[in-house]
Formats: sequence, structure tokens, C-alpha cells
Amino acid sequence: MASLKDIAKYIGDSAVINAPRRTTNINRRPKPGNLKRQLEKYNTPTKMLGNTKENPTATSRTNYGIEFTLDYAPPGAEYGAFVENGTSRQPAQHFAQRAIDDPYVSIMIDEYVGIYVNENVVSQIQKQLDDMEID
Repeated sequence: MASLKDIAKYIGDSAVINAPRRTTNINRRPKPGNLKRQLEKYNTPTKMLGNTKENPTATSRTNYGIEFTLDYAPPGAEYGAFVENGTSRQPAQHFAQRAIDDPYVSIMIDEYVGIYVNENVVSQIQKQLDDMEID
């Protein structure tokens, strides 16, 4: 089973793979492959994983969650936003979106959630049922 860090690493690696690499070095800036290097440097599993907490309303409980944050315009390669979203002269290349939408990411998340629910929620219900005395 893939852990959350494994899922985050896969997303980060996929973004690096999908990111275009400049083949020409116009005016010597930025260096070819700079976007890929910066994506790899700044999108580590520990930086990508975060927790969320939604404040409860009068009719609901507090919701907790996990989020993955992929920085497609990291420091030193801020132009990644223009590559991802496009400009008036260049069409969008959506390397980050392709990494997030990868079908294998959905499979890993579904597997993680299924096993987590089975191991934690179902086991807690079973424990409470076992603790109950049935007459």
C-alpha cells in the first residue's frame, strides 16, 4: 500500500517528468532544465503534504482532511506559472495538471482511503460491538 508520502512523491516526480525542458538557451537565462530542477527541489513529500481543518457550522462537525500542494512555479523558476497556464504567445502545457490528474494517483488515493477506513473505522466499530453486552 502506498503511504501519503509515496503519493506526494509520485505527484512531484510526475510533474518533473511532464515539465517541458528548453532545448535552446536564449540569452543564457534560464538554463535548460531549470524548471525541472526547481520542481524536483521544492516539491518534496514533506513540503507537499498538509492538513486541513474546516471550522464547524451550527449544524455540522469539524472536518479534517489532507491536502497535496504542488508548487508549479517554485522560487528560481517562477515562470512555471506561464508554462502551466500559457501566455498570449505560448499555449498552456499543463504539466502540473497532468501530474495531478494521473489515473494512478486516483488509484493510490482510493487504495489508501480504503485500507485506512478498513483498518481504523471498521476496527473501531468492531471493538465497540465487542465491548457491548448483548442480552
